[in-house]
Amino acid sequence: MFSKLNVNSDLSIWLNYIKKQHDKAIDMSLDRIRKVAKKMNLLNLNKFIITVTGTNGKGTTCSILESIFLNSGIKTGVYSSPHLICYSERIRINGKNVSKRYLCSIFSLIEHEREEVSLTYFEYGTLAALKIFQESNLDVVILEVGMGGRFDATNIIDSNISVIVNIGLDHENWLGKNREDIGYQKSGIFRKNQHVVIGEQHIPKSVLKISKELNVNLFRYKIDWNFYVEKNFWHWYSKRKCYKFLPIPKYVFLENVSVALAVINVLEKNYNIFKNLISVKSIQKSLIHTKLPGRFQIFSKLPKIILDVAHNPHASYILYKKLFHVKRFCTGKLYAISAMLVDKDIKNTLLCLKPIVDCWYLSSLSCFRGADSSSLARYFNVSYQFPTVKEAWETLKKVIDENDILIVFGSFNTVYEFILANKNH
Repeated sequence: MFSKLNVNSDLSIWLNYIKKQHDKAIDMSLDRIRKVAKKMNLLNLNKFIITVTGTNGKGTTCSILESIFLNSGIKTGVYSSPHLICYSERIRINGKNVSKRYLCSIFSLIEHEREEVSLTYFEYGTLAALKIFQESNLDVVILEVGMGGRFDATNIIDSNISVIVNIGLDHENWLGKNREDIGYQKSGIFRKNQHVVIGEQHIPKSVLKISKELNVNLFRYKIDWNFYVEKNFWHWYSKRKCYKFLPIPKYVFLENVSVALAVINVLEKNYNIFKNLISVKSIQKSLIHTKLPGRFQIFSKLPKIILDVAHNPHASYILYKKLFHVKRFCTGKLYAISAMLVDKDIKNTLLCLKPIVDCWYLSSLSCFRGADSSSLARYFNVSYQFPTVKEAWETLKKVIDENDILIVFGSFNTVYEFILANKNH
């Protein structure tokens, strides 16, 4: 197959090819990617590196940091996953997705350099991102961990700052069945004597143990920094810094924004290259304008259609709180279209929203690891089942009223299929 591929091959053909180059879709090890990265001279990018992990909100935190940096004139690269619509969303240079053609040329280079080393889909993408960052004129690179941290492909890079946004239950088959195990995996991104920002109030002992062993400098939520809301504004503060009367962001969660500001605080305090670069005005501008597709995205106003990629109980509970507030001003019903992956905590993800959803439209997902609608329907006395998200929507839109609300959630795939079903929207 590779003999037929080249830099001019379509990105979809390349992606289909790299999906088939390893016998496991998820194979937690750094040996393979480190070997290829070393050969390609990618282990030291000579950039300032921030690595971000967490159960939820990683992508949002990365985007807020990216926006603040760009509004401050700091050249920034971001590697984030998964993508929602197009694979090139995963790698951004100064706020813009890399071109498909550029990606194909990098995949071609990786294919030549790897020789007999078998790589997973995510490892290909990570190597591509690192190569693109190496070739780009950047001040900062933000790496979003794909899963966990300790054995995630991004962890071949030694970062300057590590960030744990939060720690909840997800990916238990790979990371462990409890927060202590998951915390151990996430703290695998720490480096000796490094600065670490933690947005989790209840820090597992496993994280504190690794922190002590590596002598990291912790900057912890509700211990070293905090925030509070006051009417139409909010305030972030630490012992050395205070941001007062900040605008409440419309499109992203305040918890994630607060973590990003904690990172900014650490940068300004400990690294001369960031001193006097980031203004309050840059932060305010980022809070107002930063938004991510699929993160409480208002897709339509009449009826109000909200898209959210929430796919575990932790994210679902946050979604519940947002929807509870929105529903207070709604005179109609709250509908839900949901579809999930089979290895997620389907029961508890759905039950978080059960008290406020009036009617459930449940769909199967035909993608890898996709769950059948019956796996969701077992937790409800009454629901409607469909083979696809599109069919669920085609049925629902015949009865939904402009005063109603629709929440579409459960996975990136669910939101993507809904957007695809409304591509002329």
